[in-house]
Amino acid sequence: MDETKLDNRLFKDIPLYCEGRERTHLRGWFHFFMCISFFPMLFANYVCLFYNSDKTSISYISFIACITNFLIIYVAHCVSAYYHICELPLKTEIFFQKFDIIGANLYIASSYLPMALLLFPTNVGTILLLLVSLLVIWNINSIITSDYSLHQPIYICLLQIVFGFYIYNYLTTTEFTLNCVGLVSLGVGTVFLFNQLCPTQIDQEYFNYFEMYHGFSLICLSSICLMNYSIFKRTFIV
Repeated sequence: MDETKLDNRLFKDIPLYCEGRERTHLRGWFHFFMCISFFPMLFANYVCLFYNSDKTSISYISFIACITNFLIIYVAHCVSAYYHICELPLKTEIFFQKFDIIGANLYIASSYLPMALLLFPTNVGTILLLLVSLLVIWNINSIITSDYSLHQPIYICLLQIVFGFYIYNYLTTTEFTLNCVGLVSLGVGTVFLFNQLCPTQIDQEYFNYFEMYHGFSLICLSSICLMNYSIFKRTFIV
């Protein structure tokens, strides 16, 4: 029997790093630099807004929604950096591979928290969060049972179309633009990933299609983080 069917790995047809999977010199370092630069600066802005405000008029729902989204994103990217950079034994790598994919699903889903809880009508926000939760539970169960497809997170993103009317009408022009930049960047990165595309002028030992995907996904992430920071900034004072 194929041993890969017994070790509960996520992708049976893709070797692990510990088995010789290609790892470019920059693999995971984009996430690492985001974790020590962009994320701390963004968190500092959250803290400054909180401490320089009138504590009696703060919307704690706003604070919890946005900080929860931020912390999920930060932890997910720390895990991703560790998984892609470090040499890990087989069982540990399988664990962190799954943790990495779970984190990606959670941060995509949690990005809906601020708009659903703080901007949309209560009934609309509740339906959005319910649909997001169901999709995330399905995806996480698929990851744990090793029956997962990389197409599954796309269904969470497609909720942008279902709730497009509310997104367009309840976000500011800047927030809506950031949201669109995030979606386009993620879409472009996904095309590079699924088709394994990378400009031939780039040294493939340092940077290949996977880094193209990570690069565009981090542009997406930065845009969504800035969008949610803007939502927090205009809603955290009651």
